[in-house]
Amino acid sequence: MLKFGLALFFTLVSLFLQGQTMDSVIHHSPKKAAIKSACLPGFGQAYNQKYWKIPVAYALMGGALYFHFDQKKEFNAAKSNYQAKWYYEQNKATQPQLIDPFPTNSLSSLSSEKMRLKNSKDLGIILLVLAYGLQIADATVDAHLFEFNVSDDLSVRPTFNFDGATNSTQLGLSLRIR
Repeated sequence: MLKFGLALFFTLVSLFLQGQTMDSVIHHSPKKAAIKSACLPGFGQAYNQKYWKIPVAYALMGGALYFHFDQKKEFNAAKSNYQAKWYYEQNKATQPQLIDPFPTNSLSSLSSEKMRLKNSKDLGIILLVLAYGLQIADATVDAHLFEFNVSDDLSVRPTFNFDGATNSTQLGLSLRIR
């Protein structure tokens, strides 16, 4: 299976490199950037030559995964606590030697804690999907704006006007085209 995966990876890379011409380097297709970024996170950013964004994308997705697995670990512990308390509640009449594992917590409080942690665990997956979608959207927008020409002839500056008669300040923007 590993050999098949490596063969597929190198085949896709070679097809990508063979398809590059001078025209494809000059003109950036947003569709290509989105597809590349969807196939391999960060690949669209590399296509757009924004290499510094690749670690940011992986940090966001890695943080979401870490949050998910941390909450999953805590959820499993809360689930075990709930099951131990439930077992005690069900069998305390027939087995008087049982000791209450959580004498200060009720079954309902352990259940609500378990549900809270389940929701937090699910939030980690939602954050992962959002981070994945965000890096695809970033690659697409960067490809759209890749050829955007920002001229030095345009300048926008804030303006402050103080009116002494009314004792008021006016804030505005001035656009200067050279």
